[in-house]
Amino acid sequence: MPEERVSVTRRIDVPASRVFDLVTTPQGHVRIDGSGMLEACGGESRLSAVGQYFDIDMDRAPLNDIPGLGKYKVRNTVTAIVADRLLEWNRQAAGRARLRVADRP
Repeated sequence: MPEERVSVTRRIDVPASRVFDLVTTPQGHVRIDGSGMLEACGGESRLSAVGQYFDIDMDRAPLNDIPGLGKYKVRNTVTAIVADRLLEWNRQAAGRARLRVADRP
Protein backbone atom coordinates (compact mmCIF):
# COMPACT_ATOMS: atom_id res chain seq x y z
CA MET A 1 0.00 0.00 0.00
CA PRO A 2 1.45 3.41 -0.90
CA GLU A 3 2.19 5.81 1.95
CA GLU A 4 -0.47 8.48 2.26
CA ARG A 5 0.57 12.01 3.19
CA VAL A 6 -1.68 14.81 4.29
CA SER A 7 -0.54 18.41 4.43
CA VAL A 8 -2.30 21.52 5.64
CA THR A 9 -1.17 25.13 5.57
CA ARG A 10 -2.73 27.90 7.58
CA ARG A 11 -1.57 31.49 7.88
CA ILE A 12 -1.72 32.81 11.44
CA ASP A 13 -1.53 36.54 11.97
CA VAL A 14 1.04 36.57 14.79
CA PRO A 15 4.84 36.85 14.76
CA ALA A 16 6.66 33.54 14.23
CA SER A 17 8.49 34.12 17.51
CA ARG A 18 5.18 33.97 19.40
CA VAL A 19 4.19 30.64 17.83
CA PHE A 20 7.70 29.28 18.38
CA ASP A 21 7.52 30.37 22.03
CA LEU A 22 4.30 28.39 22.46
CA VAL A 23 5.41 25.14 20.79
CA THR A 24 8.84 25.05 22.44
CA THR A 25 7.17 24.83 25.85
CA PRO A 26 5.91 21.24 26.27
CA GLN A 27 2.76 22.37 28.09
CA GLY A 28 1.99 24.55 25.04
CA HIS A 29 1.18 21.39 23.07
CA VAL A 30 -1.56 20.51 25.54
CA ARG A 31 -2.88 24.08 25.42
CA ILE A 32 -3.31 24.07 21.62
CA ASP A 33 -4.54 20.48 21.19
CA GLY A 34 -7.87 20.41 19.40
CA SER A 35 -8.42 16.66 19.55
CA GLY A 36 -8.88 16.28 23.30
CA MET A 37 -6.27 13.52 23.33
CA LEU A 38 -3.43 15.39 25.05
CA GLU A 39 -4.03 15.39 28.79
CA ALA A 40 -0.83 16.47 30.50
CA CYS A 41 2.78 17.12 29.73
CA GLY A 42 5.68 16.53 32.06
CA GLY A 43 8.34 19.16 32.39
CA GLU A 44 8.26 22.87 31.81
CA SER A 45 11.74 23.30 30.36
CA ARG A 46 11.83 25.16 27.08
CA LEU A 47 13.01 23.06 24.16
CA SER A 48 16.20 24.46 22.69
CA ALA A 49 18.35 21.60 21.35
CA VAL A 50 18.22 18.44 19.29
CA GLY A 51 17.90 15.39 21.56
CA GLN A 52 15.74 17.04 24.22
CA TYR A 53 12.45 15.26 24.82
CA PHE A 54 9.14 15.65 26.59
CA ASP A 55 6.48 13.08 27.50
CA ILE A 56 2.76 13.63 26.98
CA ASP A 57 -0.07 11.70 28.65
CA MET A 58 -2.56 10.76 25.95
CA ASP A 59 -6.13 9.45 25.93
CA ARG A 60 -7.48 8.05 22.67
CA ALA A 61 -11.03 7.57 24.06
CA PRO A 62 -12.25 11.09 23.04
CA LEU A 63 -11.72 10.19 19.35
CA ASN A 64 -13.49 6.82 19.74
CA ASP A 65 -11.69 5.55 16.64
CA ILE A 66 -9.70 2.61 18.04
CA PRO A 67 -11.78 0.47 20.41
CA GLY A 68 -9.97 -0.44 23.61
CA LEU A 69 -7.16 2.08 23.16
CA GLY A 70 -7.37 4.46 26.08
CA LYS A 71 -4.63 6.12 28.07
CA TYR A 72 -0.96 5.91 27.11
CA LYS A 73 2.17 8.06 27.10
CA VAL A 74 4.28 9.24 24.15
CA ARG A 75 7.82 10.56 24.17
CA ASN A 76 8.56 13.41 21.75
CA THR A 77 12.25 13.85 20.91
CA VAL A 78 13.48 17.00 19.17
CA THR A 79 15.15 16.15 15.83
CA ALA A 80 15.62 19.68 14.45
CA ILE A 81 15.25 23.17 15.86
CA VAL A 82 15.88 26.62 14.40
CA ALA A 83 14.87 29.59 16.56
CA ASP A 84 11.61 31.23 15.45
CA ARG A 85 11.42 29.01 12.34
CA LEU A 86 11.37 25.27 12.96
CA LEU A 87 10.62 22.68 15.63
CA GLU A 88 10.62 19.06 14.47
CA TRP A 89 10.29 15.94 16.60
CA ASN A 90 9.75 12.20 16.45
CA ARG A 91 7.34 10.46 18.76
CA GLN A 92 7.27 6.97 20.18
CA ALA A 93 5.62 5.15 23.02
CA ALA A 94 7.35 6.27 26.22
CA GLY A 95 9.55 3.57 27.72
CA ARG A 96 10.07 1.73 24.44
CA ALA A 97 13.30 1.74 22.47
CA ARG A 98 13.09 2.97 18.90
CA LEU A 99 14.72 0.81 16.23
CA ARG A 100 17.09 3.02 14.32
CA VAL A 101 17.87 2.36 10.66
CA ALA A 102 21.50 1.72 11.65
CA ASP A 103 20.34 -1.05 14.02
CA ARG A 104 18.59 -3.06 11.33
CA PRO A 105 20.29 -6.24 10.07
